[in-house]
Amino acid sequence: MTEPLFDLDTMLAAPLAEVADEGFSVRLDATLGSIEKRYTYIEFGFGIACLALMIAFLPATGLARTAEVLALNLGSSVPLAIACAVLALTQSLARVLAD
Repeated sequence: MTEPLFDLDTMLAAPLAEVADEGFSVRLDATLGSIEKRYTYIEFGFGIACLALMIAFLPATGLARTAEVLALNLGSSVPLAIACAVLALTQSLARVLAD
């Protein structure tokens, strides 16, 4: 019973023989790169399409009024100021620890 296990362990511990890939790695890298680019373009295209639909169907006056209210109210927001301070301190601490 121990002999087959010993042979299997010996066989698995031996280094593998060289395999000629005949450019397979380069082709695979190129294919994966093109797939990643395609997904990036698709995501970007959907974002642009959604933005175009929002601009087409949302009333411009309502959108401008909302932006104005947000701009005025965000400047005096205490929770937003605290959140920005926490983010700045966290970033500073991360830089200090990284250095």
